[in-house]
Amino acid sequence: MRILVIDDDELILIAISEKLKSKGHAVWTAINGRKALDVLNTEKINLIVCDVIMPGVSALSLLGMLRKHGIHNIPLILISSLSSANIISESLGLKIFDFLTKPIDYDYLNSRISELEKRKEGNVPEE
Repeated sequence: MRILVIDDDELILIAISEKLKSKGHAVWTAINGRKALDVLNTEKINLIVCDVIMPGVSALSLLGMLRKHGIHNIPLILISSLSSANIISESLGLKIFDFLTKPIDYDYLNSRISELEKRKEGNVPEE
């Protein structure tokens, strides 16, 4: 899978990236939403894993920009130290594939990515 990881904490960015690469995924990273948009304009990405709170362009602002540019079909997994991230998402009517809280449970993240891969292959119905 081709995954874009976005987080303003470089240590978390590297940790997630390395874990995903070790599972055979192609990974691009961005330290903020603006750099993420650059990647999305040049690469075909299958999944975005994004921190909710970032300086500049937050995950929620990034989602708004993606919608504005007609990019609706990239699944998104949000990560946050905030436990209320799902409430924020639901209130804005955003379609989020999943939320992970920090510290990240990498086994759970991998299981969700595997589920997305199966969906892409048509082996699992949409939620």
